[in-house]
Amino acid sequence: MGLPANPSAAGSGYIPPADLISTVLPYVKQASNYGGVMLWSRYWDIQTNPSYSDQILPYVGNSALHSIEAIKNAIFESVSSTLHRLFPKSAHRKYLTSM
Repeated sequence: MGLPANPSAAGSGYIPPADLISTVLPYVKQASNYGGVMLWSRYWDIQTNPSYSDQILPYVGNSALHSIEAIKNAIFESVSSTLHRLFPKSAHRKYLTSM
């Protein structure tokens, strides 16, 4: 979920951290495609003290782990696709099973 980190960061869409924590996150974290929170931008994030990200971090879940898993899966799919194009089935199947 992408959000402006400060009311000045965008024309609309700003959600105060307390509202995000109490109202929005409990709902969106139930979605199967929830992967965390992205803020626009780090500059705007640190314009308040404490920063927006510091206020919400304990509540966003393990978004970093979801991101790492998504990156790992994307790399695997890319390598697999490339191997399918470059090598016969027997060669890439042997390589993938050795991972």
